[in-house]
Amino acid sequence: MLKAKVGYTTEENAKEAGIEIAKKALEQVEYAKVGIVYTSHFYKQEEVLEGIKEVAPTLPILGSISEGAILVPEGVVTSDHGFAGMIVLDDIDLEVGIAVQEKMEDKREAGRKLALKALEDAKKDYAPAYYYMVSSTKEEEMYMKGVQDILGNVPVFGGTVQTGSFLFNKDICMADSVGIILFYTDKRMETVFTGAYKKSDNMGIITKMDGDFHIVEIDHEKALQKYATWVGKDVEELKGPGLADIASTKPFGIKETLGEVIVLHQPFIGNEDGSITVANKVCTSTAVIQMKANQDTFVQGVGKAVEKVNRLIEKPGAYLFMHNVRRGNGTQEHLDEIYKTLKSVCKDIPFMMAFTHSEYGYVDHSRNLCGDLMLSFTGFEQEANNTMECEK
Repeated sequence: MLKAKVGYTTEENAKEAGIEIAKKALEQVEYAKVGIVYTSHFYKQEEVLEGIKEVAPTLPILGSISEGAILVPEGVVTSDHGFAGMIVLDDIDLEVGIAVQEKMEDKREAGRKLALKALEDAKKDYAPAYYYMVSSTKEEEMYMKGVQDILGNVPVFGGTVQTGSFLFNKDICMADSVGIILFYTDKRMETVFTGAYKKSDNMGIITKMDGDFHIVEIDHEKALQKYATWVGKDVEELKGPGLADIASTKPFGIKETLGEVIVLHQPFIGNEDGSITVANKVCTSTAVIQMKANQDTFVQGVGKAVEKVNRLIEKPGAYLFMHNVRRGNGTQEHLDEIYKTLKSVCKDIPFMMAFTHSEYGYVDHSRNLCGDLMLSFTGFEQEANNTMECEK
């Protein structure tokens, strides 16, 4: 049976923070198999790692950054000098493999190396049931392709943190890198990957790109002009990085091939030449839809996402939630509301929510996807129930 516990702190000293989260997390989970850590960028990550290892020197862990706060069963954890949290999982039938890989020029090859390192760590020569990934560079799609080259179609969950952030396992602390946890288990781990936005009537075809992240034209019209028409703004208002604030409630949506999930891409910068820089890779001949949402739907969306997870897993024993930090200017101002919504649906089940810059998830047939402004909500089954029938 799966056991889980979350340790958290706002201790100012980074090493002491590591000690505190490890002690709290392991109070009731003595034989934890893995720990997933999120900390404030105010800490030196190597010092947090040092503190964790002082308490649990052999515990397999993967750590990264959460922007602004984390949410745990007891409330919102944040401070202006640092915070940290760790969720640990213990299950007699769970085995893991963990690896961190430095950035390389060939990102797909880096993904291959990462997967091979994790298999070696797990002492396995076959693919896991699921994997968790975190990256501190924006090339997550290519890392994921490299991982898939080795593992095949294995469902993913996780997210990208701020570029340049440190990632760490029990042996390495490294900036500009990518990390992975392989989960070998007979229990279900289900992810709901959603934007919780609604479609508008505005849509078009990307007809010209400059590289992977700069949309030059939509319907053969300058992209920024097209978008300005859609959202009722003057083009000059949308130039520069301020576009991201406006676009957080009016992003681009792209349907995946099965049409079941609309992956969101946030217009990030309005460029002087009329192009739009987005946070995730896109390509020509792709249809984009202008999506819409407000802060109320953001708050309600987290509850609905957990309810979907609960329909997939009859008895969840823990949750890990990835929430995009840029979902509306007021996200950080509405953390208490988001927490109350989460607590009402999670009840007494341990959970941790981190705030990331891009999120990963999957749809039917293990089609793994990367998106911006998304929710990637994962539930871990407490006891195996292979006879259960459910729908997404």
